[in-house]
Amino acid sequence: MSARIAENGIITMYAGDYFEAPLFLNIGYGYDPVQYKLEETDKVYFGITEPNQHFTHALVRKELTIADVDDQGRPILVLKPTDTEHLIPGLYYYEVKLLRVKDDQEFIDTVVPRTKIYILE
Repeated sequence: MSARIAENGIITMYAGDYFEAPLFLNIGYGYDPVQYKLEETDKVYFGITEPNQHFTHALVRKELTIADVDDQGRPILVLKPTDTEHLIPGLYYYEVKLLRVKDDQEFIDTVVPRTKIYILE
């Protein structure tokens, strides 16, 4: 088994494995999901934290831009073996935030709230 993403967003992967997946940046509300298309000045932040830790204390951090999108406009998250090889197996959480610039002001939205990620041995 390589990495798995369940329908509820929970990721299960082995420490040190290569992982690649498109991110769905939902800016819709309720049961009406809307995929946000990145603009030139946008940044997407992905972080893996230990339980009860703040996003700013992420053990694994990734920054994605418009250069990282696929042909459907979704940013592609890549975790290299070096990103997770030193994580102790167990439960962690990941979160995805979107930074947008509008009228010279920065806005940050949490587009994927804290979700479980299991790192296996």
